[in-house]
Amino acid sequence: MPVAVDSERGFFRAAHRRLSEALSAQQVDEFAALGSDEQRFQWLWDQRLAHETPCSFTELGKDLEQAKQFKDDGNKAFQKEDYATAVRLYTKSILHMPVDSGDLSVVHANRSAALYHRGQYHLALQDIEQALELGYPKHLLYKVYDRQARCLLALKQHLSAKDTFQRTISALDDSPLTLERRRKWQMDVQIMVSMFTKFKDIRDEPLSPAQIGQPKAPPAPGRLLRGPHPRQRAHGRGLVSAALRFHEALDEEVGRHVTTDDDVKAGDLLLTERPAVAVLLQERALTHCFECFRRLRAPVACPRCSAVLFCSAACRTQAERTHHAVECSVLPLLWASGASITCLMALRAIAQLPKGAAPPASVMSLVTHTARRQTEDLLHRAHMAVFLARCLQAAGHAGEGDEVLRTGGRLLTLLQLLQFNVHEVSELELKVPPPRGYDSATSNFVGAALYPTLALFNHSCDPGVVRYFNGTTVVVHAARGLRAGQPVCENYGFCYSNRPRQERLDALQRQYWFRCCCQACEEDWPLLRDMENDTGVMRFRCDPGGASTARCSNVIIVPTDTTNFMVQCSACKQHTNILKGLKALQDTDSMLKIAQSLLSEGNLTDALDRFLKILSLLEDTLVPPFKDYTLCQDKIRMCMVALGEDVIVSGTS
Repeated sequence: MPVAVDSERGFFRAAHRRLSEALSAQQVDEFAALGSDEQRFQWLWDQRLAHETPCSFTELGKDLEQAKQFKDDGNKAFQKEDYATAVRLYTKSILHMPVDSGDLSVVHANRSAALYHRGQYHLALQDIEQALELGYPKHLLYKVYDRQARCLLALKQHLSAKDTFQRTISALDDSPLTLERRRKWQMDVQIMVSMFTKFKDIRDEPLSPAQIGQPKAPPAPGRLLRGPHPRQRAHGRGLVSAALRFHEALDEEVGRHVTTDDDVKAGDLLLTERPAVAVLLQERALTHCFECFRRLRAPVACPRCSAVLFCSAACRTQAERTHHAVECSVLPLLWASGASITCLMALRAIAQLPKGAAPPASVMSLVTHTARRQTEDLLHRAHMAVFLARCLQAAGHAGEGDEVLRTGGRLLTLLQLLQFNVHEVSELELKVPPPRGYDSATSNFVGAALYPTLALFNHSCDPGVVRYFNGTTVVVHAARGLRAGQPVCENYGFCYSNRPRQERLDALQRQYWFRCCCQACEEDWPLLRDMENDTGVMRFRCDPGGASTARCSNVIIVPTDTTNFMVQCSACKQHTNILKGLKALQDTDSMLKIAQSLLSEGNLTDALDRFLKILSLLEDTLVPPFKDYTLCQDKIRMCMVALGEDVIVSGTS
């Protein structure tokens, strides 16, 4: 769901209070009369008091002594065959080890040995590549080549293993081993090489997801309903279904929104989108990749700071090419300021672009509600924009004069639009391993991202879509059937089944400045726990049948103890045979048991298929809200999220 923007800790809050108290009423009126974000920023930039936030940049740099201590402790754990602890300690050493110390390559090699003993061969190979790139000592190369070959062999990369074993033989010539030990090692390796000559077809086998260190491979999200949209392409960051229609603001209540041109079935793929900007939570910086948000297993470090880690050299390179080269020196100050994650996103939206470049129109045109803001709200955000601009200046990415004023104006606009358009990025955590853990799974907030196309979807407390994440990429499927012309809505974290109506209305008004008018709110649908009680009635769809009779949208209320199976609709005056519907409901009872059994066994794909079929049957017969419908939707969401995201089991490494 979207996330809030206000800072609640750190030095900035107190600094802004001092600024607010120091400004005169006349100055506040001057600020309030300004007509653009760049003017607001310039006015405050010219106030000396606005610059009285700390701006001394102390990097979370490297610490050779600490790194060596972690390395020694890792060696001790390795000798005790406590390889999991050794991996953790070597990782801490890598985080703090200066690049030019000469020891960094050794620590990567040591960690590769611990990973090899844990059977994590692909991760061990990644560490060996790092050790070699960092200039691993020539006289010790035989060790890492030998380990590299054995990892490749375990992964059935036979051709690569054969070549690497041959490199091991050559590297032994430079080893400090005694002549006797060297010859014995060479002979053992030569025997391995000779084994390959017995096979006519030596090749590398395809690697499975488990072999390359992934807990599971998320399935392809499927084909877009009606194929890609001819014009709307997720702004170059993904694909949008051609079944969707995007509307510009029609009135103050609806604003921009999305409808569907076709009938949509639950499960249909509607959108995939990579973020325009995404930022990891500070508290996840040493447990998740700072670039792609995936849980770390054998990370690599930034060459300059000890603030963040990356899952691979590729992610580190990507971060260096975009945002981290700018942010590296200022991250400690940003974190110490108490700036919220959306404030950091505003800075990154600028930092990841070439110096002086503006974020794309797809971002800057999102709703800001500037005209509805109080003067103090704009002043607070303008003050944060001044602080962020100073950080960018210190990192050499904001310039002086007109250049910093343009940057500051953009920062102020971003700080407003991010308030309403940012989404949480999450991972699924199980308290116990699957399949039993799915029933008690929780969703962990790991970061936040801006998806300009997804941001155009309005809210409903009975959402029409479900979304999940592959890294930072969001995937959106239909969560229920929709008729052509209906709005396609997502959920901002306030669902009718688990939060009372007034609580939802108050929270949405407070956080997003609108009054929810979705069907669940207008009709005050009951909570799931209240659906347990027998209401004594069933809500059937009007379905007179016959090719010449159009199906009307009326709801037929039928007592549960009725003996009349032909019920007249009060709207169209046609009769509906509810016996057919009752038979369908009996069928769904048995189907639900089978689907739940498949989920309990961990067969997510088949369980999802069953739940989707059940939901379709329920939608054809009854009108929500009712218990089985709500439970079925919840199970569909669980299956999709579990299939799409990394599943983390508590307490595992």
